[in-house]
Amino acid sequence: MNTPNTELMKSARVSLTNKWGLAIITFLVYSLISGTISYKQTRQ
Repeated sequence: MNTPNTELMKSARVSLTNKWGLAIITFLVYSLISGTISYKQTRQ
């Protein structure tokens, strides 16, 4: 499979359309949970 980089970038851009909000929210929730667990482990 020898797909040009421009085609791959175009395909990725199309697949992410209208999904950035969900990705950002998921990342923030993950960061909050991970940070909380890490903080609690260092406080013991």
